[in-house]
Amino acid sequence: MNSKLSIQHLSKTFHSLEVLHSISLQVNSHEFVSVIGPSGCGKSTLFHILAGIEEQSAGEILIDQKNVPNRKGKFGYMPQNASLLPWKTVLENVMLGLIVLGKPEQEAKKEAQTLLEKFNLSDFAHYFPETLSGGMQQRVALLRTILFHPSFLLLDEPFGSLDALTRHEAQMWLLSVYQNFKSSILFITHDIQEAILLSDRIYVLSDRPAEILQEVKVSLPRPRALTDLTSSHAVALEKKLLSLLTKK
Repeated sequence: MNSKLSIQHLSKTFHSLEVLHSISLQVNSHEFVSVIGPSGCGKSTLFHILAGIEEQSAGEILIDQKNVPNRKGKFGYMPQNASLLPWKTVLENVMLGLIVLGKPEQEAKKEAQTLLEKFNLSDFAHYFPETLSGGMQQRVALLRTILFHPSFLLLDEPFGSLDALTRHEAQMWLLSVYQNFKSSILFITHDIQEAILLSDRIYVLSDRPAEILQEVKVSLPRPRALTDLTSSHAVALEKKLLSLLTKK
């Protein structure tokens, strides 16, 4: 498979504190890969490094098999908080990624409107973020991220603050977005079932300093449904992942 992202022996130390230790992982074209691990182990730090917010202490990061030292703008990066601008409408927030990329306002508006229509959010185009539910805010933030860089997305636990029902709805919505755009996605989550439902492969990180304990393949067919989580394969995976995360 064609590698979109390859991380090779990446480490990060803050002063004398090692946070990441020799992390190596890969995301291929049109692949959904999740990273799970204990709270505070360094998952978000890994994303900050990939997005160019932090610098690694050691290791290489290859994008499309090329070393890319300056990675700002190379990914669509969505942090845990939706971070929508409260004084802008849904449409204006979704347009932001394109505006940042230098597209003319009318062209950005047209592309944003098309995307809102495609994913059944056009009725909310002129709403302000404070009038939306948490789940709806996350969808808007995700569409903004996709318009900025649809081919590769870094999603840092985007559904962590949602209640169970809203979270399930958002997961299925994300799967439809993934199928439509054929994006490559690297996804952080604390939820084992969420990782199984969404992913092709899962990397399990240890406690800090984080290193990869195991890479686990998810063999559920696509497209997926919530009922897939009751299959024998999914149940066995959940037990395996839980055992890895709680192993001392």
